[in-house]
Amino acid sequence: MLLGLHLPTRFGYERAFEDAKRLGCRSLQIFIRRPGASLEGPGAPLGSRDGGIESLLVHRRFAPAPGSSDDDWRRRAVEKLGQELKAARELGADAFILHLGAFSPGSDFGTGLSLALESLAQAASQVQNCPAIAIENVPGGGRRMGSSFEELARCQEAAPAGLSPLGYCLDTAHAWGAGEPLSTPEGMLAWIERAESLLGRENLLAFHLNDSRAALGSRRDDHIRWGGGHLGLGGLRALLSLPQFARTPGILEVDGPLEDRGRSLQEAENLLKSPA
Repeated sequence: MLLGLHLPTRFGYERAFEDAKRLGCRSLQIFIRRPGASLEGPGAPLGSRDGGIESLLVHRRFAPAPGSSDDDWRRRAVEKLGQELKAARELGADAFILHLGAFSPGSDFGTGLSLALESLAQAASQVQNCPAIAIENVPGGGRRMGSSFEELARCQEAAPAGLSPLGYCLDTAHAWGAGEPLSTPEGMLAWIERAESLLGRENLLAFHLNDSRAALGSRRDDHIRWGGGHLGLGGLRALLSLPQFARTPGILEVDGPLEDRGRSLQEAENLLKSPA
């Protein structure tokens, strides 16, 4: 797996890229700083530069509710998504990661999903050579869409013409919150097997490698560095050992000082190099 970190961009994209190289990342995930603003730097896409970063992911910063039944909310969602997709393309991103959000009160999953995918299609149509879009699983609860593989698989089935390529980013902490028992190698491997069966191995574009302080099935999102929560190292080691994901980005979304994030990355690298 191409292990890496989500790093801040408050000092600019180039600084995030340099920090990623210094910390030993093979992949990097960032937020777009200000949608619609010009991109600083010499102009070459970050993802094309030398230095060991083999994959660049952009995560959606805003929550624009693309599945809302309110036309004005959805129009603003399309506008913001289009801005971020364009910026992601200009940075040379390999994929743009986002959550489906929630359907509106009084609506239902099918309607919300159809509206969300149509919003994505409209935003993507504004961007020439649009990066791949990766839908991320969520812990679920309430009206939030995309907590199960069955719900995620419906994205492929219901995607409008032109919304391609469309793939997935799987977050281990979100899956745990949704009730997936990933704390053992057997649980992790069974989860991956179902993901490949229902979503397609070729559509698994990235992983978010997060532990969780939340209880299994709590529907809560409570990220923490791996080893600090309930998931344990056995499941992570099993996931990292799978050869089919040797070229797939695996992002650790850890907070704190950069050096602490770097240590978390090194711990994961050690597991990758020495699987049990």
